Amino acid sequence: MFRILFPIIFLLTGLMRPLPLAAQSSSLQTARVMPAHRTVTLTGFTRAKRTMIVTPEVSARCVTTTADIGDPVPENTILAGMDTTFIDLDLRRTDVGIRQLRSRIAYLQKETGRSRELVRRDTQARSELDRLEQDLDQAGLNMAELELSRATLVEQKSRHTLHGPAGWTVISRTMEPGEWLAAGTPVAELGDFRTLRIPLALSPEELAGLKSADTLRVTLPDHRLSLPASVFRTSPEFDPGTRKINLELLVTPPQELRRGGLRCELSLTVPEPDNTWLIPQNVLFERYETHWVALADGTEIRVILLGRTDDGFVRISSETLQQDDLLRVQP
Repeated sequence: MFRILFPIIFLLTGLMRPLPLAAQSSSLQTARVMPAHRTVTLTGFTRAKRTMIVTPEVSARCVTTTADIGDPVPENTILAGMDTTFIDLDLRRTDVGIRQLRSRIAYLQKETGRSRELVRRDTQARSELDRLEQDLDQAGLNMAELELSRATLVEQKSRHTLHGPAGWTVISRTMEPGEWLAAGTPVAELGDFRTLRIPLALSPEELAGLKSADTLRVTLPDHRLSLPASVFRTSPEFDPGTRKINLELLVTPPQELRRGGLRCELSLTVPEPDNTWLIPQNVLFERYETHWVALADGTEIRVILLGRTDDGFVRISSETLQQDDLLRVQP
């Protein structure tokens, strides 16, 4: 009897040997610990990309204006014309003097030529030729002086016309035809609304989230419109009052929305504070009204539940967990 049972017991003992470790863990499902992120929405209002104050360089009376508030600057860039009556009279007077000098120079050139021929023939004193040449040189200098005066008058006349960049829009205007404009006094403000600027104040974490974004888009919720955006400029200074960094975005709106004051929203993904993690909901279990997770080796760690997401994940807080730790999926 013993001889029959011994092989059977030996066979059963061989079948009940422990499985290898790989076989035990082949059915164990795990999930990785990921850093938690949140979405923040920043709100700003559009402004002109650039603005300009128009100030006359000379004092004169305003004669004409070409653009009112809200109108674009014409293609010829002219905003207003100022009275040039006295400049025009000075130009006419200078032109008369130039014509007189031209006639005088032509006469002196002929007389100098005749005198030079007479001196060559020894029929006229050399002093008379010297006098004529001196008069001719002086007339040439007087001509150069008059031409310089005329160029100065032309430049002064050009400054009696106020200009602005074509396509910019008149934001404000204080000049009217017939009004006296004093040199150095602002008379209009222009803005470039073809591209809009959006000032924002960002925390260091929000700035890092903005720089890591592949693309930037801002939403105009009042107009149900989304537009691509780009960073215009970032202040290197830190605002101690708000503890934030000033940054400006640029957007190109459609024609009908080229104005300031449009509400814009920018959504950014920023990391949560330290020790805040995102894990699948099926690795979390509850015991005695507290929440726990189990590492792949079976170690149980108590965590604090912060919230749940709509896609099956939960946000937790734990000082023990590290990024990429493997957690057991609960049955």
